[in-house]
Amino acid sequence: MRTVHPKMTEARRVWLKHLARNGPAKADGWGTAPFYCRKLGWTEWACHEHETGRVITYAEFQRRHPKRPFMHGEIVGEFITDEGREALVHL
Repeated sequence: MRTVHPKMTEARRVWLKHLARNGPAKADGWGTAPFYCRKLGWTEWACHEHETGRVITYAEFQRRHPKRPFMHGEIVGEFITDEGREALVHL
């Protein structure tokens, strides 16, 4: 398995800034930056919760629905995490 280094590349910085400004966003068309940011814990999936119509984090989805199987079609984008905000400031 390939190691992901917590290096702040320009593409990762632009992606994180986009999420910080605009909230959850789709990763389509952004290249590999969203994937590696997610692997580093800098972003998290945004999920559509059908019961409420809200967009919530994947972790919140799992807490609310521990026995319900997760469907990848419920992923509607990504959120920036606190770790991602910290990386923007310090890396």
